[in-house]
Amino acid sequence: MANSTGHARFVGSAHGVVHQGCDVVQWPGEARLYHLVPPLRGYTTVVASTLPNAVHVAARGGVERGIETFLWGVRGEDLQVDFDTELPGSGWGNTLVDALAEAGYVPV
Repeated sequence: MANSTGHARFVGSAHGVVHQGCDVVQWPGEARLYHLVPPLRGYTTVVASTLPNAVHVAARGGVERGIETFLWGVRGEDLQVDFDTELPGSGWGNTLVDALAEAGYVPV
């Protein structure tokens, strides 16, 4: 886990407000917007997208289910998400707080 030196301030839900091109992103689980200080890889705003029961293929074979959180960068006034770059902290088994902490942030 990275040293938590930054702050992540909850802004609001990402449902209905974040775009990919002209389309509003349809998040399958919980999706929250955070403002980050300092920026993470150039992003001051991110979406933390959490699925409580995500499917994961285990190394030994078979399927497991568990929590999964991804951090995605967002830019512009119309909140354009960058799905091309999965940000640090993203991962299977990570809660929202885990993902932010691994990226170096504490929720405030």
